[in-house]
Amino acid sequence: MKWFAGSVSTAVQVSRRNNALFIVFIESKNGKGEKMRDLWDKIEPSLFDCPIVGIHLMEGDEAAKQFAQIYPTPVLPASYFIDNLGKPIEVITLLKDLDYDGFFSKICNTVKAFNASVKPAPVQNDGGQQSSAASSNEVPATSSSPTSSASLEEKVQRAKMLLEQKRKAEEEAKREEEKRRELERISTGKLMQEAQQKRHEQELIEAAAQRRRDKIEAEKARERLKAQIKADREEREFRERRGRPVDASAGDMPTHRKMPKMEPVLSDRCRVQVRLPDGDNIVEEFASSDCLSALVDLIRQVGRTILVIKHAVALDDKSVSSLLRSMPPSS
Repeated sequence: MKWFAGSVSTAVQVSRRNNALFIVFIESKNGKGEKMRDLWDKIEPSLFDCPIVGIHLMEGDEAAKQFAQIYPTPVLPASYFIDNLGKPIEVITLLKDLDYDGFFSKICNTVKAFNASVKPAPVQNDGGQQSSAASSNEVPATSSSPTSSASLEEKVQRAKMLLEQKRKAEEEAKREEEKRRELERISTGKLMQEAQQKRHEQELIEAAAQRRRDKIEAEKARERLKAQIKADREEREFRERRGRPVDASAGDMPTHRKMPKMEPVLSDRCRVQVRLPDGDNIVEEFASSDCLSALVDLIRQVGRTILVIKHAVALDDKSVSSLLRSMPPSS
């Protein structure tokens, strides 16, 4: 059903000008209103043999309130059928449940009543003409009854056929829509799967790169550790060489070489050798009766400090003679 897009007053003017049946559908805001709207959506105006002007109103709208002031609307939803004189011919409600056939039948009966009300009356010139016109009109009236019923059945069949075609078209459109959505879901799923796969591959690449960086960092850390260990070892060896009581020329000699034991020999002379930190040696002979203070005085004269004494002696007691220390003539 195609509804008039203008206002109610404009629709009334158009219906009167075209001598058309005026239909006002007021939809309620509930399930019954939706049902009557669905019934109207299935109606084809071309099935009726009279012009129709219909307008669709919603419950609570200003136009519906204005219409209710002229035509009371105690029950909604409702469909008003009004002739060109403003007189309601039929009011269809859903107080009793209606299917499409019942709804269509009510509309057909209303259209028939409207067509009957708008037939022009015969002109009365004289009695003979009136009687002849009456007699001529009576014959078609009696013969038009089966024709009218047949026409109504044809319209019903045509309406059912159109309704079936519309239903099939809607089902086909629904199947196409479902097919399109399914293809869209498949496409979206593929895109999501590809994106997930790319993300996984990127994560693997980043993980491999991170492992390579970690390996390089670990290798650098090992190299730094080795270098630190080597530097510590060299520094320790350097310190040991500085504090080792051997000369530089004897650095390559075995450190644990066993020296021959020398027995002290009684003599009135004693030779003392002092090795200084820079590698120089001081060699001097003393009398066996000299005290250790003589050696200290000699070193002070040279201006150097004693670092190593071959035999451990008590340096505090400088009055002890070398002989008492059991020092051989060559120490």
